[in-house]
Amino acid sequence: MKNSIQIGTLFLMALFLVPVLSPAQTAKVPNHTPAEWEPQQSAWIIWPEDTAAAKVTLKFVKELISEVKVNLVFPDEKARDFMLLDARRDSLNTSMLKLHIQKDLKGFARDLAPWFVTNASGKTELIEFSKNNFGIPPDSASSTSSRLNPEELTRIISSQSKLSVKKSDVVLENGMIDINSKGIAVCYMETILQRNPEKDLVTITNELKEKLGLKSIIWLGSAPTIDKYTKGPRNANIYAQGANGHIDHFVRFANDTVILFTRIDDNERRYDPVSSADYFILNEGAEVLKNVISKNEMQLRIYELPVPVMRFHMATDTVRATAADSIRYRQFNPGDIVYFAPNVSYLNFFICNNKVFLPEYYREGLPESEKRKDDIAGALFEQLYPGKKIVRINPVALNLLGGGLRRMVFPQPLQPAK
Repeated sequence: MKNSIQIGTLFLMALFLVPVLSPAQTAKVPNHTPAEWEPQQSAWIIWPEDTAAAKVTLKFVKELISEVKVNLVFPDEKARDFMLLDARRDSLNTSMLKLHIQKDLKGFARDLAPWFVTNASGKTELIEFSKNNFGIPPDSASSTSSRLNPEELTRIISSQSKLSVKKSDVVLENGMIDINSKGIAVCYMETILQRNPEKDLVTITNELKEKLGLKSIIWLGSAPTIDKYTKGPRNANIYAQGANGHIDHFVRFANDTVILFTRIDDNERRYDPVSSADYFILNEGAEVLKNVISKNEMQLRIYELPVPVMRFHMATDTVRATAADSIRYRQFNPGDIVYFAPNVSYLNFFICNNKVFLPEYYREGLPESEKRKDDIAGALFEQLYPGKKIVRINPVALNLLGGGLRRMVFPQPLQPAK
């Protein structure tokens, strides 16, 4: 049935209709989707083309290999060999790496990977949801995912893990939804309906509950603008890349009793038109979340984290007289300066066994207020994860591509003993 709710009305829905949980299932939940803090046995990463992003990824991998075997997927042998050269210079233990070549497979692993679920029999299987280029029209000029091939990554993972694959016709990327180990999920309603325009929310909800073993879903309304796709700049001459409505930069479960939410400072947002728009969206989302938790008497505490000032981390580009730039920067002339805004957030953290990978943003020359934000995030995570090592990594190179520490990696949970 074609969805009759228009995307443009969803901001109002966030105010009036969203504070209701999807009805809980009365039948026994057949599947279980492991939360990120449950034991992991390996991880999957698609090696980035971008040089700065590759440096961040190498630093990440060097810390990750003490926890799990890391599967790195390269688009060709040349990219693999360059990584191995850098790994040797960095004294990285390559024995914990498994290298794969898949021609032209590019993107972030979390966007393309299938879901690992444990069925009622205690066996692990893969769930592959449909993909539609983040809901972006195929004729757009966006380079976000023009060469993504999710079926190929699923094929590699299935072959390596020897797990069967079940398919779903619902469109869902992993970063669109966050799930705790009790089967409670949070997702932007706007995004799920935009990806599935021919389905209504009840149909989508029932499919997600069946395939992922969810008990309830907290539907928030609109996603922040920094993560949305636009054909032109976000504002004036400021561009940004995003996942078109993913939730994992803005709302995350820290564990089964704590949910984290980002909030932009009222004074800081006045200097930045993109953050100013998202200030109101995030604040409305926070109120919706509080109302849902209170109304349904959910045992969840909300902790808010600050957002680094985006303008301190923007990249610049000069429009060139090329065919590519005439399409990408169609509103501008050669010689004009444009800016790229990163999706900065502490919430795109990643948990892997005994380590938590947490973004940090302060660098010399920035105001002390930015260092305090790093310190606030670090102190909270030390409190949330006692006994785990908190690994701080600056993810701006990934943020500029619309990604983050979590978006670039997808964990393979520890499979039950046979």
